[in-house]
Amino acid sequence: MIVIASAVPVGGSSDARWGTTVGELIPHLSGRRGPVITHAPAIAQGALVHTDLEVHVLPARVRPTTQAAVGAGTVEAVGLLHPELVVLGCNGFDPSGFTTPDPDEAAVKAAMARCAARRVVLADSSKAGTRHLVTFATTAGINALVTDDHLPAELAAELEEAGIEVLTA
Repeated sequence: MIVIASAVPVGGSSDARWGTTVGELIPHLSGRRGPVITHAPAIAQGALVHTDLEVHVLPARVRPTTQAAVGAGTVEAVGLLHPELVVLGCNGFDPSGFTTPDPDEAAVKAAMARCAARRVVLADSSKAGTRHLVTFATTAGINALVTDDHLPAELAAELEEAGIEVLTA
């Protein structure tokens, strides 16, 4: 995860979307400054140990499955933000985009992807080649994918050809 930690802007704002993979990013925020905005109480709790970070939690209904806020209130709150970096998790990805099974979760992720200057997806290779109900970002809408070293070379090449920087951590 050092790769992604170096991408978090010092003194800039970032947004972390909940998921087990994204949760692994939190320890690597040590020494960083500025706001971290999340819709997941567990991410906020983990980020609070880094006292140089300003931790913000987005409002709305917390979905029990993902333990993250979803719905119109969250999407509206996200629409007011302009983070330098958003780090998103996903349930599946392929050459056409990044997906999740829940429409409300997808709406929040799509909103954040639209308002961020740089969009990074953290996803292990087990999610490669899988599609779920809703696409929250096409490959044209993501700048980088951080994954493990088991991503099929053909898929990595397709993603890179689409303009996504593929990084292994």
